[in-house]
Amino acid sequence: MAAPTLAPRVKEQLDAARLARRETVVLTISTVEGRTASTAQALRDLGATVESEDATVGYLRASVPVALAARAATLEGISQVDVEEPIGVPDPTP
Repeated sequence: MAAPTLAPRVKEQLDAARLARRETVVLTISTVEGRTASTAQALRDLGATVESEDATVGYLRASVPVALAARAATLEGISQVDVEEPIGVPDPTP
């Protein structure tokens, strides 16, 4: 199975992260069945920090240097990638 190409929305999010001079982005990743552990290791080898891993559903959450995110998103064993966008917390003061 070929590695996925980046969806236009993911490319836009990575470009925005670069423009904002963010050091890392968080990727939520779906893996091919049976490939979660090897994909997690490939991400670590690339310099990512795997924050969460669940092989039963083929899920990874990894913090990746922005400069390596496009490469990380197309590693073998990945079926889908989304960039987790920072959620702003509203100011609770009245």
